[in-house]
Amino acid sequence: MAATISADEIAGLLGPWQQRRASRHRALAAALDELAARGVLPAGGRLPAERSLAAGLGVSRGTVVAAYDALVSREIVVRRHGSGTYLQARPAGAVPSANEASATSLVERWLMHPEGVIDLTMTVVPSPDQLPLHDIPVQQLLEVTPSHGYAFDGLPSLRRAAATHLGRQGASASADEIVITNGAQQAIALAGTCLLRPGDTVAVEAPTYPGAIALFTRAGARIVAMPTDEGGVRPDALAAVLQRHQPRLVYLMPTSHNPLGTVLPAGRREEVLRLTAAAAVPVVEDLTQADIWYGDRPPPAPLGAGGDGHVVVIGSTSKVLWGGLRIGWLRARGQLLARLSAAKAAHDFATSVPSQVLAAELLNGVDDAWLAGRRAHFHGQREAFAAMVCRAVPAWRWRPPDGGLGLWVDIGDIDADRFVAVAARHGVAVVPGTIAGAGDIGRHHLRLAFSLPEPVLAGAVERLAVAWDAVGTGATGTPFTPTPV
Repeated sequence: MAATISADEIAGLLGPWQQRRASRHRALAAALDELAARGVLPAGGRLPAERSLAAGLGVSRGTVVAAYDALVSREIVVRRHGSGTYLQARPAGAVPSANEASATSLVERWLMHPEGVIDLTMTVVPSPDQLPLHDIPVQQLLEVTPSHGYAFDGLPSLRRAAATHLGRQGASASADEIVITNGAQQAIALAGTCLLRPGDTVAVEAPTYPGAIALFTRAGARIVAMPTDEGGVRPDALAAVLQRHQPRLVYLMPTSHNPLGTVLPAGRREEVLRLTAAAAVPVVEDLTQADIWYGDRPPPAPLGAGGDGHVVVIGSTSKVLWGGLRIGWLRARGQLLARLSAAKAAHDFATSVPSQVLAAELLNGVDDAWLAGRRAHFHGQREAFAAMVCRAVPAWRWRPPDGGLGLWVDIGDIDADRFVAVAARHGVAVVPGTIAGAGDIGRHHLRLAFSLPEPVLAGAVERLAVAWDAVGTGATGTPFTPTPV
């Protein structure tokens, strides 16, 4: 008979779980999951009854019920009617698949960090303090057409600004080909909704953006990863996947790839277009990071530079302006545009009008000088961060990214998921390569975002170095507790 783990025992093991940036039930679920993953809570063990654990932790029974529900949905525990809640066995040394890990991981990891943890998981513009100030007169809102505010495809002024910005990136677009979305994340989700059915295959680069894997997985799709090199996705790998797996969708980031930082050469772009057009497979081209490139030469023209109707182009204000605007867009043509527009309207009717008005004002102020300044700033961040990491952890290796806001770091023969857990216990959060769909390669890679201010990055690198030393000695560290101010 499985032993019951007492409420007092769990309370003593959890550490400061209530300091995590999440609702209580999510924070509790994450803390229990971590204890189970490390083997502190034995597989097959019976968790305390909900009422008993609630009393032991000083929380409501509803909090524990919701935490157990979350663990059941992720198959970490199983409920047995009339018997109790039991921890599922985990194979020794098992690493979650890319799909399983990413479907719940990136946002949940971010939400679960205790206050005080330095977060290197998000390749985002850290604050809007560099944006020009804008007041939106109420009169501007009163002049919105239609007056009820439900501009299903987006405000005309913002659609024009988005089309202009896509043109600046080299992608042809007119305002009537644009649908405004709640960030690029919703644009990817809409593409999955319109183009995929459960069981369909999506071809992605290995590695790729974890948020896209999560969305396609939630749509019931099967993810097939295509090998990459220093130039990005290999056309021969794409051709093999198209022939063998017949995907219903190809998702690519040719310019300033996340997380590799690669820029796909022009010749490869032409081959990608030729192969996908011949196979009649839609391509979702994510240009979210395309404005952040380094070097003297701008990237080649996007896949969506011409009249290729099978390419859906996605963009966002999140890297060029600020992620908090939550404004993105997609460009599509013909029947595909009609389907995506209808899906957007069905999903949430329309994006917030005040956000669109502000985004249009700001985006109209973006020009080549503004973009050059943004690139220069992040190039400085890239160089400073790389130098810090090189000094602090000389065993790590990476290729300097040609674009984007992160380093794809090879940490040798150390398991990335194990290191991430230790790093979190030393107060710094990073993304393991396993959630980026990179297969075995991802088990030994990290993505480190360098968009935070340099003093914060310096503190993060210090903590990473301590965590690396701890891994080398076999230590794990105690749960991170913020330093009182």
